[in-house]
Amino acid sequence: MNSENGKIEGSMEILKDFQLNGTITGNATVKSGVYFRLNGVVLGNLTIENGGSSDINGVVCGNVINEGGTVSVTGVVQGAIHGGANISPNAKIG
Repeated sequence: MNSENGKIEGSMEILKDFQLNGTITGNATVKSGVYFRLNGVVLGNLTIENGGSSDINGVVCGNVINEGGTVSVTGVVQGAIHGGANISPNAKIG
């Protein structure tokens, strides 16, 4: 799995398994068949396409949009969650 500890400017399509310990300054989209572990920050929205999966341990400043993937939240989503997710009791939503 690739990982990034720094800042990624703008939006990003996640095309292969990826761990973010840093920041994406725009939106992020997790493609089908791809796993994304967020330990850092997405400043925009996070979209998980059908067949994608994401563990949100960090912060999403926008919304999480689940289009048929698998989403688990133990961190913070400052916006709303659309399409469902497994939400830990310690997670903060809204």
